[in-house]
Amino acid sequence: MRIGKPYISGTEPETWSCPVSVDPLYSELADIAGLDSLQSFVLACRLAFSLLEGFKEKGGQLLHEDGTVFPLEAYGFGNSATGSAGA
Repeated sequence: MRIGKPYISGTEPETWSCPVSVDPLYSELADIAGLDSLQSFVLACRLAFSLLEGFKEKGGQLLHEDGTVFPLEAYGFGNSATGSAGA
C-alpha cells in the first residue's frame, strides 16, 4: 500500500488530490480528490484500508513478511475498528 503526497490538482475551485495504490491488488487507482490536502490524504487512506478489508472479507489474507497476520483493524480504519459492520 502506498499513499502519496497530496498536491493541488485544480484551481476553480481549489482542489487537492492524493495518489494511492494497493499493489498488487489494485495498481491503477485514480488519485483521490478533496477540498484540501488533509481531506484528500484521509480519503486516500480510507479507500486503501477499505479495499484491503474487502480483500479479507472475500477470504484473502494479509500477512507480515514473517507470516504472522497483519491486524488491519488495529490501524483504526474500516468496519472492524469502528464496530459499524453492516452500517
